[in-house]
Amino acid sequence: MLAADRPNRIDGEWRGHLYGAHTAHHRRHDPPFIEHFKAADGATVLDIGCGDGSLTAMLAAAMPAVSFIGIDSAPDMIATASRCAAPNLRFELLRAQDLDSEEVFDVAISIAALHWIPAPDHPQFLKRIYRSLKPGGQFLADFGGVGNVSRTIGILTDLGCKPPFASVLSKMGNPWYFPSPEIYMDLLHGAGFTNISAELVAQSRAYTREEFEGWIVSQTVLPWTARLDDDSCEMFTTQAVLDASAAAFDGKLYYETFKRIRITSSRE
Repeated sequence: MLAADRPNRIDGEWRGHLYGAHTAHHRRHDPPFIEHFKAADGATVLDIGCGDGSLTAMLAAAMPAVSFIGIDSAPDMIATASRCAAPNLRFELLRAQDLDSEEVFDVAISIAALHWIPAPDHPQFLKRIYRSLKPGGQFLADFGGVGNVSRTIGILTDLGCKPPFASVLSKMGNPWYFPSPEIYMDLLHGAGFTNISAELVAQSRAYTREEFEGWIVSQTVLPWTARLDDDSCEMFTTQAVLDASAAAFDGKLYYETFKRIRITSSRE
């Protein structure tokens, strides 16, 4: 059942076109974050975990005098995002943890991505982001916090503990890093950031059936299915959709509660 040719990571499992087709639930909640984002003409902005590039491209189109660079660790995401390239927009295949620049960016942003970075990597990652910002530069992020999508995680964890998946998945646990605002503020302070604000925002997200199933298939099951062979992957995904949908359905729509950490910070 363990896929011998697949390491236990999901970078190669992401499919840009599939992700792009099922991110409306993220885009509906972008405005409160984006309203804090400002960049002067001539500025350079880094988008960390840019995914299919749709948000980065939207910002670049709205700010033609600002240069945008999107990075992501998934090859197919970058291949998809690169189709959105513009004179002030480019994309690079790069893990956030491997960023190695000094005083290059005026602003670094990240939406719905930092919870995919393993917890032990965050202190060094934040130090790298800090070094990459020019003095006075800003770092803004919105990502999963403590309690995020807890019902769905519980369902997938329980499924992974049942035959025929248990031999591979039973000890997996929560594959994401969902810290509290207090913990993440300490990490930001430790990396040198100042003017830090961090809050936990609860969002009850409503989905149509197509949207909910798309969210499960294109994003949510990937940490589990990346560890399975093709046949087991299909079985797990099918059952995950059935179980999660049954729990989320209220007779009309499908609901899940997202809890997001929204941070603003800067480099002196």
